[in-house]
Amino acid sequence: MDLAFFLQTVETALAPVMVACGITLCCEGEGEAEFEPDLVKSLVINLADNARKASKADSCVRITAKSDGEICTISVSDEGEGIPEEAIAHLTEVFYRVDKSRSRANGGAGLGLSIAALIAQLHGGRLSFFSKPGGGTRVSFEFPTKGGEE
Repeated sequence: MDLAFFLQTVETALAPVMVACGITLCCEGEGEAEFEPDLVKSLVINLADNARKASKADSCVRITAKSDGEICTISVSDEGEGIPEEAIAHLTEVFYRVDKSRSRANGGAGLGLSIAALIAQLHGGRLSFFSKPGGGTRVSFEFPTKGGEE
């Protein structure tokens, strides 16, 4: 799959909600990789939706995808409030929420990142979280360009 084309499909799906929230969505991809497009699209949309929830109007959510021929990295970055260091190890746990005060009506069920981690695993990859309170968050999905588990 061509990564630029793939991100165009993601951008088409995400643009209406991002625009409604006053958030700029920037997508940039180059290279190719083998992956199940519907599953990876679900993963990326989940990460981007989390980024949207953490962002304020007039900020940017950036999605990048790049392949070096061996490893593909898809990253979603925001300019939001960041995640406390002690919470990062728990992010993919079922029903875990960083902000305990968020209700299910506003914050989901706490399943998105655990499902995203399973999708990453199915592709022979993993999720990595980089965050600094007050400095935004970047979540990267790295996987082999030639497909995941058989």
